[in-house]
Amino acid sequence: MKLLRHGAHGAEKPGLLHSDGTVRDLTGLVPDIGGAVLSDAGVAMLRGIDAGTLPVVATGTRLGPCVAGHRQVHLHRPELFRPCRRNRRDRPARADHLHEGDQRDLRPE
Repeated sequence: MKLLRHGAHGAEKPGLLHSDGTVRDLTGLVPDIGGAVLSDAGVAMLRGIDAGTLPVVATGTRLGPCVAGHRQVHLHRPELFRPCRRNRRDRPARADHLHEGDQRDLRPE
């Protein structure tokens, strides 16, 4: 089940992506996607719904932010980003980049 929000900017409504590829409207069942709806009980309630009976949202309707009330969604699985992210501490020190008083040890380990 993929939850989403659809509609005009600032007036998004809750919805889900049905297995047949259509966007279905959840407006009468949940107030919005966030908080209690994303809890274990909320997701269990949504799993019990027959998505095929929900109203179909018109094709081409704008899809909005996935969670209500948040500008950013933070993932708490940093291991997913390790291949594309380098930390300065992981880079070898170069003598020409050190300043006077820098205490880094340049000896190989």
